Amino acid sequence: MPTSAYEPQTVFVYVGRVSVEKNLACLADAFTELCARGRAVHLVVVGDGPFRADMERRTSGLPVTYCGFLGGDELPTAIASAHAKVFPSTTDTWGNAPLEAMASGLPVIVTDQGGPQEFVEHGVQGLHVRGRSVSSLVAAMEQLLDPELRAKMGQA
Repeated sequence: MPTSAYEPQTVFVYVGRVSVEKNLACLADAFTELCARGRAVHLVVVGDGPFRADMERRTSGLPVTYCGFLGGDELPTAIASAHAKVFPSTTDTWGNAPLEAMASGLPVIVTDQGGPQEFVEHGVQGLHVRGRSVSSLVAAMEQLLDPELRAKMGQA
């Protein structure tokens, strides 16, 4: 479905180390698929690391902003300026970034592997996706294009 000129853009944010073990290839592929479907989306990547050049290559030409490291007031402002947080890692044992996003009133997408699934209740504060599944991540991101669902989850 093509993007309407009047369809509001949904901003997804990733905050963390930009590295292979964070499953960011899956995020890049999922975001590419959303764009190919004509969705009005933007991805903001906060952080840096060894996978950044590859991720930039994978998302070249797409509406993605790479901020690098942010600190002070800039970090919480960047998080709170988004509509939803994506945390595709399958290896994190805890994950402060999803908690920071939840504290900012954002719904969070996490995988069904690792620690964050334990504090993000599926369908309440966010969504769980199958680890390393591009199609599962695309489906969750599409669900969060709904502003009413985002607001409900963000409030929870």
